[in-house]
Amino acid sequence: MTSKLSVLIAALALLITHSAQAATAFITFDDLPLGPMTFPEAMPSPQTITYPQATFSGGAILGYATYFPAQGFATAPNIYGTAWFGDNLLETMTITINPSFPTSEVSFSLFNGVIPSQAYTVSAFNASDTLLISHQYVIPGNGNTGFAIVDLLALGIAKVTITSDGVPSEWDFVIDSITLTQPPPLQAVPLPAALPLFATGVGVLAFLTRRKKKKIAGIAA
Repeated sequence: MTSKLSVLIAALALLITHSAQAATAFITFDDLPLGPMTFPEAMPSPQTITYPQATFSGGAILGYATYFPAQGFATAPNIYGTAWFGDNLLETMTITINPSFPTSEVSFSLFNGVIPSQAYTVSAFNASDTLLISHQYVIPGNGNTGFAIVDLLALGIAKVTITSDGVPSEWDFVIDSITLTQPPPLQAVPLPAALPLFATGVGVLAFLTRRKKKKIAGIAA
């Protein structure tokens, strides 16, 4: 009887909803014009880079950047970064999610550009600017394959900030290979597909009810 009830519950659950595949955006900056190799050659002010899914601010595009480890989690040629010796670049880099692309997971490669190890705080906020989740990453120096894979999971991510925690306040970091993932939406099962399933569920329920009544009648006799 327990197994039949499980079948009924599963059937009714499927009747109401089913999961669709989550949408994902992958951003590498490689569709943009080739950037300079070092920050002093970069733009005299931060470059705001806008994609349909998100906007990046506080840093500048570098191409075939020097002093960063070459490894499989960055894609050539472009990356997006900021540094204290870049002209007017900001200590905090911001990823602003387009409201039309609701996001529940943000992941990317974060590279440390200074020689010693450095701590970076990465935080996610909702549309009301309320903190959802925050992690600190201590990353080895750039001569020691200094990078970390950032992965933030929270419903309703509207903004992500990346800030160096270094003292004194000198910063040098870049990001690349950004993945934005939407939560899988719940969709109603189309009515023609739902009707046979509903009929099956009702039939199982009726069978269990009749069986229970017969059992009680037999005991009473």
